[in-house]
Amino acid sequence: MTRTTAVRDIDDTDKNFAKPDMILTDGTPFYIPSTEFSADSMNRGSGGVRSSVSDLLKWSHCLLASFG
Repeated sequence: MTRTTAVRDIDDTDKNFAKPDMILTDGTPFYIPSTEFSADSMNRGSGGVRSSVSDLLKWSHCLLASFG
């Protein structure tokens, strides 16, 4: 798994990942900035982990294989 990380600095060095956007009522996209680490809030829905489809498939395969 070479494209999975919980390091936030990856935003500055790796531009090959999806960023969250929403569409405004006028049809323009609006980037949703990442939240900061805080004792009062969650970091991200995934706990801050970023991954690729390929890495998620590897993880899923290992998880399923562990159930026999």
